[in-house]
Amino acid sequence: MAQTAEPATPLVPFPHPLITEVLYAVPTSGGDANKDGTRNATGDEFIEITNPHAQAINLAGYRLLDRHRGEDGRFSFTFPDLMLEPGQTAVVFNGLDATWTGPVGDTHRAPPGPNALFEGAFIFTADVRSKFQAFANTADFVLLENALGVPVQVVVWGKPDQAPPTEAFHTDTISVFEYASVQRTTATGPMVAHNRIELAERTKCSPGVAFPKPPETVEPATTPAESP
Repeated sequence: MAQTAEPATPLVPFPHPLITEVLYAVPTSGGDANKDGTRNATGDEFIEITNPHAQAINLAGYRLLDRHRGEDGRFSFTFPDLMLEPGQTAVVFNGLDATWTGPVGDTHRAPPGPNALFEGAFIFTADVRSKFQAFANTADFVLLENALGVPVQVVVWGKPDQAPPTEAFHTDTISVFEYASVQRTTATGPMVAHNRIELAERTKCSPGVAFPKPPETVEPATTPAESP
């Protein structure tokens, strides 16, 4: 009897969500990630998280933070009460000067439903008011911690002037990409440049689309061998 392979274990244990995409350096072309018609080097930054587990998880109290600690320029977002079912995704935009279409939540309330403009993901805005409250393009990190302040996951690029926590369940140390987001293709895989994932369209980011797959290749037609 053939054995069924065990599913791969996600990079973070249950009941924690997984960071699946980060846009920290908004590209000059194709950078309108929040789809409001205007590229904004600060407002279009985003962090995408996904539930990689077989059970629902509650995002209430989870926080996303950058490297600044106790400083005015710190990016910080705390999730309100929201149940994320297996495979569902939430996206937090920086939100500076953004306009929105469809359901959008903030740190005080979850959106009333998924947003069709972002492939059915739950969309949030951090509603940032200053262009200086943003990720540094060349050296920074985004930290996901739970409601008790326990580090869950860190994505680090460059050499930040403040070190990220070392006790997180998982840390991604990535190269600096200034032309696309970084994203996973599986719940166990590394972060890679987004325009190396979407090989056909060479898109720069895809907020709301967790684990994008390269386009299917079409096998060339073959001619059946002639019978002897």
